[in-house]
Formats: sequence, C-alpha cells, structure tokens
Amino acid sequence: MAIAGEAGELAAELQWSDGATSNERVQSDPELRERVAYEMADLLIYLARLADVTGIDAIDAAFEKLAINEQRFPKKL
Repeated sequence: MAIAGEAGELAAELQWSDGATSNERVQSDPELRERVAYEMADLLIYLARLADVTGIDAIDAAFEKLAINEQRFPKKL
C-alpha cells in the first residue's frame, strides 16, 4: 500500500537520528522540516482517504486505541 511507502519515506528522512536528535534536526533545519512535513502530509492524506473508503472514523479509532493502551500500559508512579 502507498501508506507503507510514504511511512518509509518519512523514516528515511530521520533514520540515522534518535528521538531527541530528530527533534533538534527538524527544528533547526528548515529544509528538513519541510521535507518531513510533506511526508507527514502524504501519510495523512492516504490515511484520510482510507478512512473515507472504509467508513472508519479514524479519530474515534485513535481515541479508542489510546484508551486501550492506557489499560495495557498504565503509567508507572
């Protein structure tokens, strides 16, 4: 599916950075920030189209999944 390809393109932009380094790079490099933004946009467009075609409310599904994850992985105090 196109979603997998676009996710790969997004990953390729940041593949050699850890989370903190990725954030710093994206914040400090306007060209990288634009490329990452466009790859994220491509993913969002494909996901929105898939949600439309399947009749799935992706926002509701995301909230449900967050609730499930909170139960599966409770915060440690």
